[in-house]
Amino acid sequence: MLKMGVPVATPIKQIDIFKSILGIFNPKKSLDYFNEKLQSFLGIKKILFFGSGREAIYYCIFNLSKISNKKEVIIPAFICPSVPNAIRKAGLKPILCDIELGSYSIEKKSIERVLSDDTIAILKADLYGFPSEVLKYPNIFSIEDCAQSFGAEINGKKTGLFGDFSIFSFGMSKVLSLYGGGALGINSNDLISFFDIKQNKNLNLINQIFLFFKIFILNLIVKSKYNGVLDYIWKKKYQRKDELTDFKISPFYSIRAKLGQFLLDDFEEITIDRKKNYDFYSNYLENFRNILIPMENPNSKPVFLRYPVLVKEVEKRKKILKCLREVGINVSEMYDRISLNKILSISEKRTEIPNVEYAVERMVVLPLHSFLNEKEKDKIIEIFRRNLK
Repeated sequence: MLKMGVPVATPIKQIDIFKSILGIFNPKKSLDYFNEKLQSFLGIKKILFFGSGREAIYYCIFNLSKISNKKEVIIPAFICPSVPNAIRKAGLKPILCDIELGSYSIEKKSIERVLSDDTIAILKADLYGFPSEVLKYPNIFSIEDCAQSFGAEINGKKTGLFGDFSIFSFGMSKVLSLYGGGALGINSNDLISFFDIKQNKNLNLINQIFLFFKIFILNLIVKSKYNGVLDYIWKKKYQRKDELTDFKISPFYSIRAKLGQFLLDDFEEITIDRKKNYDFYSNYLENFRNILIPMENPNSKPVFLRYPVLVKEVEKRKKILKCLREVGINVSEMYDRISLNKILSISEKRTEIPNVEYAVERMVVLPLHSFLNEKEKDKIIEIFRRNLK
């Protein structure tokens, strides 16, 4: 379907994209200023930039492998396949565990079933914009995957501050969307010296100009809602990257750093708009018994990236997905059976993962971005109402 919205998007002003080209002329200044602004916003002691979040995970795990002989990293099985691929590329072994339904965070009991003397780190992921607690164990590093929870808080403290390390992604589908890029946050002064990569600040001018036009065009397509072709390209090309382990460390371009400065200024306003859509869905969907809607931690402040709905009857879920897509609502199944199978093929499963198995067959993930209009939101509620009778 040609006319199709996006499942997740960040409203970026065209004027900010034009102003971001200023980052080309003084890349070092733009990168340093964005780094300082991020550190101040998040409260993180050290931030390193990369070409993607996946590269940040790889660099983190690879350096941990140089300071310890342990070989296992515990991760939830309900996660992007690029995570275990990055761990494999670093020469370590991803060990899977289960999640909690409702929060979709890593399950403590499951972690404790797979912990071993060879566990070097536990990586937990915050999904859909909802933050979760970090579970810490003696002599094991804790890594927060904040790709989907950038700016979220627990007890007034932002995600990325609870573990030893934090991973951020600035891809098209993330909270702070710079159409690419990633970062590694380091919270311990004792560890910073082990993670002192030289950041490339002499960036190729042609690549920067190409990136400017890429961001400009993609942003126009997202706003137009004619995303059928874009959706096809994404699924066929970019998601395939999740399966690759032959990627290299690439630069974080200063044009993204400049754009990030402007988006940080608008961050609160963007989150408020998403929260309005979240409240709209919850007001209607909380009345249905045969679905499970997000469970908010009362001490948290989410950033409402997406709205996960667990439909308890598999056939009804299929009908809801079909009906929503037929009217141009781009819902996702994040994460689906295909993603899980990829993860199982490159990871080790030592414990049962019943909640993950349950979720991959029943998940419907609704958009929360501000490009949704009232008519589209009413259609979403009506389709749920019609199919959940």
